[in-house]
Amino acid sequence: MITAVQPLTDVQIWVRGNALEILLIISGAILAARAVRWIGEVTTGRIDANVQESDALVRSEAAKHRHALTQVVTWTIVVAIYVVAGILVAQRLGVPMSGLVAPAAVAGVALGFGAQRLVQDVLSGFFVITERQYGYGDVVRLSIPGTGTPVQGTVEDVTLRVTQLRTVNGEVVITPNGQIVQATNLSRDDMLDLADYFSSQKLAPSGYKAQSAKVAEGKKIADNALCPMCHMGGFSGQNEVPVVAGQHYDYIVKQLKDFRARKRTNDAGTMTAYAQGLTDEQIDALAQYITNLH
Repeated sequence: MITAVQPLTDVQIWVRGNALEILLIISGAILAARAVRWIGEVTTGRIDANVQESDALVRSEAAKHRHALTQVVTWTIVVAIYVVAGILVAQRLGVPMSGLVAPAAVAGVALGFGAQRLVQDVLSGFFVITERQYGYGDVVRLSIPGTGTPVQGTVEDVTLRVTQLRTVNGEVVITPNGQIVQATNLSRDDMLDLADYFSSQKLAPSGYKAQSAKVAEGKKIADNALCPMCHMGGFSGQNEVPVVAGQHYDYIVKQLKDFRARKRTNDAGTMTAYAQGLTDEQIDALAQYITNLH
């Protein structure tokens, strides 16, 4: 018995031909984009590792530039992959490319007017990176229209479109590059000059006369709060924790009250959290104890 072979329909032919190609193009684009992102992450990871292994106090300008450039190149390649994949998919769907020239021109003009901000952001980001205005790890102050006070923090990410900062309060601020009217970069040399200046300053002796009962009470409060775990014995400081022993009474009181009012904080936020439960009398006792240390 002979069975007749059924002819393929147009849909079946399209599924076995163009549909399969479209699926492969989309899958390939996704895999290629992920591979590019992975390579970018590995590259930036090596840059960061080299900086941590070096003896430099701060990240070099070359390392910052390489880090930012790697991020931008990664982002650009990923966008290019998806654009090319979109064109190839459109061709497989039978969309005539030549017939889209005129509509594309009109759409381009309309998009140019409607996406001026986006174009401005990308162009500004391009010049930020090529001119090395700032890079990953820099401490910068950005002036942005409508925000009042400038935003200051450490650069965590720079792309062609946005700059991402982390402030001293731990907040992440993402700013479009086109909105930045002024960027102040505290460069490596400036940091070292400031460090030399502050380290050369002599602590002026405080004329404040502490009360022995208050000093004893302040020591008890500090010990109960486990202050020496961070500030070390005698409040001598360590790493990023400053030396506060022997500081002026008024200065210690102001800092503790600012922590309590959330006007300032430290990286971990422990001081702000602890100061919430302090009374004025306890702050007075702590300040007298710390001021009395030598």
